[in-house]
Amino acid sequence: MIKIHEVWRGNLSIAYAKCKDSDLKAFLDEVSKLKEIVRKTFIPSHKSSSRSVSRSVHIISFRPSNNKKDLCSVIITSNQLVGHPIRCDHSQESSVLSEQMINQYCFISGTFLISTAFNKSVGDQIPHPGIDTSHEPEKFRYYFYYQWICFMFFIQAILFYAPRWIWKTRERGLIEILTGAFVDRHLGEREMKRRMENLVFYVIRTWNKHNWYAAEYMLCEFFAVINVICQFYLTDRFFEGYFWKYGINVIQFALLPEDYKIFQNATLETQNNPMVVLFPRVTKCIFRMYGRTSTVETFDVLCVMTLNNINDKFYLFLWFWLIILTVLSVLEFIKDMTLVFSPDFRAYALCMRTSFIDERKIRMILRKASFGDWFLLDLLSLNLEQTFYTEFINVLVKDKPPKYYSFHV
Repeated sequence: MIKIHEVWRGNLSIAYAKCKDSDLKAFLDEVSKLKEIVRKTFIPSHKSSSRSVSRSVHIISFRPSNNKKDLCSVIITSNQLVGHPIRCDHSQESSVLSEQMINQYCFISGTFLISTAFNKSVGDQIPHPGIDTSHEPEKFRYYFYYQWICFMFFIQAILFYAPRWIWKTRERGLIEILTGAFVDRHLGEREMKRRMENLVFYVIRTWNKHNWYAAEYMLCEFFAVINVICQFYLTDRFFEGYFWKYGINVIQFALLPEDYKIFQNATLETQNNPMVVLFPRVTKCIFRMYGRTSTVETFDVLCVMTLNNINDKFYLFLWFWLIILTVLSVLEFIKDMTLVFSPDFRAYALCMRTSFIDERKIRMILRKASFGDWFLLDLLSLNLEQTFYTEFINVLVKDKPPKYYSFHV
């Protein structure tokens, strides 16, 4: 018997040795992938030497979103390919129908429920939420999404990464080139001075020439805002308009009085549960075939959607995550637009980030600086240690030609 701790701790050789089922071996491969994604998602790496070329919401949106969507995709895909995402049962009148055939047919063709049955009491009027005897197609609510969820997660992960990938491509490694020489903390005084002079020389020579560089970042920031909003809309269309208020409906349902929930039925499947309406546990499927007398026989099949017990939690988290990202992205873009049109706000923002430096020097440098110059100095402050950045500002104030200042200190 395979012990779960042997798999999770990485002893896959022990697990493989005890495993003879090819499907179970495939599941162990999925577990190893899941373990690696969990490690990358929740355990930060301290070995990366990459530079920070974006600010705040870019980092918030792309890395956690991608990792969590990869995590969800692996879990759901492993259940679809290795486990049993759907289990269907039918009347035993016909022995020619196999359980595997029914399961595969209902999985690929979709299932349905009766929309009006969600308002009925489970146990008294109906056996399960949405299950009723109606034969009117206009009352049917069809469910086709479950076979596409893993692909949806993968597509959304790519879309989340797109703004950052575009910016890194357009940035062309400029910050890495400018700050990579200061990674070594044990630089000699002469070498430190030489590298600092090179950095200051570049900044002075390219003064007022970084506006397009900053504009490209702003375009990527705007694309990130549109991206999050479009992903929310895309997910809503994926669920045929039922995702838009999913989180709000779940909160309202959770705030219902406890006696109301218990009164409805003893199975805790209360009326109009939004998680059950969007992700039902039990659905119906119609299967037709020729009988022994060459007439069409119709089989009314009940299907248990085991995967929906995971999907409803994932998409509830995704709803709140997209709302948070939308708010943060919009606020960040408004802040950046304020920085574009307000030199005083730019000076204040950089002074707040570099509080360890004399504020007068920062304001003097930014007196006639463009938004692109401020943007470059801001990125340098994110990638240089305090000692290096302080020395950089001191040398820049000393070596910068007087024509760039409106006053002297």
